[in-house]
Amino acid sequence: MARAQSRTQAVALGLIIGGALGNLVDRLRHGAVTDFLDFHAQGYHWPAFNLADSGIVLGAALLLAAELRASTSRALSGWEA
Repeated sequence: MARAQSRTQAVALGLIIGGALGNLVDRLRHGAVTDFLDFHAQGYHWPAFNLADSGIVLGAALLLAAELRASTSRALSGWEA
């Protein structure tokens, strides 16, 4: 995270690493990852997940959004690496 090029990238990496460590702790302590968020809506069942999973997904989405924003900025400025 110290090498992150932006604050968004650092936060995203922190979320991914934190989520991975949370799932690892669950696996070591309980032998499995405990999923406790389970949603149902109008007969549809969303797959169960936990907060660590949410952190990983949110971190990945932030990394993707940051890269798309940076790539768009580079393209608009005429500089493409």
